[in-house]
Amino acid sequence: MFPTLDRSKEWQHICLTWESKYGRSEVWVNGRRYANRVYSKGHKVRPGGIAMLGQDQDSLGHDFDGSQSFVGKIKDLNMWNKVLSLKTLRSMFRGKEKTKGNVFDWSQLTFSKKGNVQIVEAV
Repeated sequence: MFPTLDRSKEWQHICLTWESKYGRSEVWVNGRRYANRVYSKGHKVRPGGIAMLGQDQDSLGHDFDGSQSFVGKIKDLNMWNKVLSLKTLRSMFRGKEKTKGNVFDWSQLTFSKKGNVQIVEAV
């Protein structure tokens, strides 16, 4: 379901959406829908979880495979408790709107890093 990104571009805008009631999930790349499918219909996300970035875990909290690591840069990451409208999503891609997530907001996140990770301040 995840795209192979065009590495010739400096930045990619990626948005994943999912809603529980019908399980509809979509992947958007640079303002265009790339894929959609039904995923975990009716699932409830419980509070107090951990968002893991850049690494697939094969079992909860461990069994990491280095070949499944993300290599690249992440500039912003936000999460909302709703699926954003198409208008908002495209406006954010074009840089006309900067909406902070209400579940988490990149500028307010607390990080813990493991392995070969560098956190670089934006210029």
